[in-house]
Amino acid sequence: MRIKDESIELMLTDPMWTALKKLENLINYRGYEVIITSGSEKDPIHKPDSKHYFGDAVDIRSRNIPSHALKIIQHDVGTLLPNFSFLIETDHIHFQRNY
Repeated sequence: MRIKDESIELMLTDPMWTALKKLENLINYRGYEVIITSGSEKDPIHKPDSKHYFGDAVDIRSRNIPSHALKIIQHDVGTLLPNFSFLIETDHIHFQRNY
């Protein structure tokens, strides 16, 4: 797992860290790398009620993972991490804890 640059903060909850490590294993198993592009930074770049601000969401670079692989990983997340969402956005993956 890599972090895009030093501006990214990862003050995540314990359940989010645990799930992120499992997601990393799923993505690595498919031959791809996890690159975090947004975490819990406090700059107002997300919606005011975003789970990013609570340490329960990260954004992951998607341009290095083909769309067919993203769909497979999304299915795997739904099966193995039912309390989390893997949302394929236009230019990134949004991964969050659901509650």
